[in-house]
Amino acid sequence: MFGSLEAAVPDLATWLGQAAPYIDLWADRSPDGQTTVVTPPHRYSYPGNWKLQAENGTDGYHGNYVHESFFQILDEFGESDMKKVRTFREDGCTRGFENGHGLLERPGPTKGNPVDGRRGADAFLRYHDELTEVYGAERRDQILTQRNIFIFPNVYLFDRSIRVIVPKAVNETEVIVSFTWLDGADNELNEDRLAEHQRFFATAGFGIPDDLEIFASVATGVRAAAMEWMLLDRGMSDEQILENGERVGHSTAETPQRAFWYGWRERMSTVPQVNDRGLAQ
Repeated sequence: MFGSLEAAVPDLATWLGQAAPYIDLWADRSPDGQTTVVTPPHRYSYPGNWKLQAENGTDGYHGNYVHESFFQILDEFGESDMKKVRTFREDGCTRGFENGHGLLERPGPTKGNPVDGRRGADAFLRYHDELTEVYGAERRDQILTQRNIFIFPNVYLFDRSIRVIVPKAVNETEVIVSFTWLDGADNELNEDRLAEHQRFFATAGFGIPDDLEIFASVATGVRAAAMEWMLLDRGMSDEQILENGERVGHSTAETPQRAFWYGWRERMSTVPQVNDRGLAQ
């Protein structure tokens, strides 16, 4: 559900704009078109501004360093090759859209490389064939592409979950993360997706504590007197601007972060027209 306290807002299709087709692909991950949001969600908070989490989800650069210990564990136990992980994280692209939306995009699993040595390979193969039957091979590959989709100002759509960012104060943020169960898909596949979600994105998983530590450190660092600006220019010189205004960058470029700030600047610099009752027109 989308809502606004401002009276004069564009319709939803106009607001989503270039991001809308990617939301459709996200929804089509379910073979029968239905997705269940599993409750209760994971909840966590951190002592920092909400925009830190907004920037984080489409950042393809930080993972090799902030989450290095997680990849080392996978490597040690034979689940994944760390060199391959680093190579994989260089693949794909970032995209920045109008109105502040953006995404991080990387190649998804294939029939030849379903889950990179993890459990659930047979269930994935059945899922792969189901998607092919329902959507055809071309759209199946588009659906299986891994994406972290940011919908401005505070919603993320991940392959396994929905993340909602809730500002509590300028220096306090709550994050609500809900796992999504793909109706019509094999139970084994969904259980494997849930296990992966809990292992990395749960409150006590491998990934979230890493990110929260960095958020707290950044929130402390920006208070320094010498910290007048934070630069978000990574990959800017190589960024492509398509005819429709979409910006495409390297998988580690800060293209979606810049799109977010373009959208934020536009919203913050727009003064609504107010009638004689003090209400926005």
